[in-house]
Amino acid sequence: MIMRTIAALIACLSLASCEGPEKQGEGPGHLQKIRFQTDWYPQGEHGGFYYALAKGYYAEEGLDVDILPGGITYMGALRVTEGQADFAMNKVEAILRHADRGMPLRIVMATLQHDPQGILLHAESPVSGFADLDGRPLIAMPGGTWLAWLERKYGIQLRIIPSDKGMERFLSDPASGQQCMVTSEPFIAARQGLETRTLLLRDAGFDPQHVVYTSASFASAHPEAVSAFVRASVRGWVDYMTKDPSPAHALIMERNPRQSIEQLDYSRQALLEGGYVFGEGGAASCGKLSVERIEIMAAQLLELGIIKQMPDATLWSLSPTVLDNEQD
Repeated sequence: MIMRTIAALIACLSLASCEGPEKQGEGPGHLQKIRFQTDWYPQGEHGGFYYALAKGYYAEEGLDVDILPGGITYMGALRVTEGQADFAMNKVEAILRHADRGMPLRIVMATLQHDPQGILLHAESPVSGFADLDGRPLIAMPGGTWLAWLERKYGIQLRIIPSDKGMERFLSDPASGQQCMVTSEPFIAARQGLETRTLLLRDAGFDPQHVVYTSASFASAHPEAVSAFVRASVRGWVDYMTKDPSPAHALIMERNPRQSIEQLDYSRQALLEGGYVFGEGGAASCGKLSVERIEIMAAQLLELGIIKQMPDATLWSLSPTVLDNEQD
């Protein structure tokens, strides 16, 4: 009797292991697990993704999305290629560098049409343009591509003070400038009673799109999941920028208590006023990749000797959001 029971259990388990996708929980009604690696801790600059998560847009597309926070040791490309994350985010110039070194990545959508990075200055600083930065102290992460771009374009020598991701030195030193995101650091300075102004890198001609990417293997094996993730994310960004952002803000503050509603409102307003999410095309351009913009950035990196060759079109060919040069 015992032997017959054991045999029946073995047969049942064998049958279950051989059942098709629907019986295994991969058919209709099943949510495909997706891991999305962000580049920093939860913040307003990620608002569209958290809006899509909070409002159930990913679930409507059949996805169970886990948004993984980044940080100082962010290594999104490595996590994606090693299968520890399905999607990650970064600036397109970083993806071009990785691809040039042989990493099999695929860009699938734009997050920001323009780069909100700049140089924060005290309001009374004598610096009026990038050329005036010559020899002046600049608090920044060493090795940034934009640093090499500024030095080459303006014929200057930047005096870099390695950033510790804080603002204490900048706040106490009127002679210094600091690498910043216009969606964040000006707010922090203002809360300390300091008036500031910003030089935007996009005004110097260095303006990479911010993008979401995946591995070549994931993009090829799961094209439906890629399209679904992009659709839900774009929907989340459009609604985050045009509707009540509170669902996203509540989720961000829950996951990152250091964020305040004032900070989040400031970041979102800066994104709106600067046209960073939609660009010049309005909401219809949300998420769109520009081949022309990618090629311009690649040419700049090639000029600086940072990459060895122009990228192959396979880098973006599997994206459902590509604009060709004529459309952009």
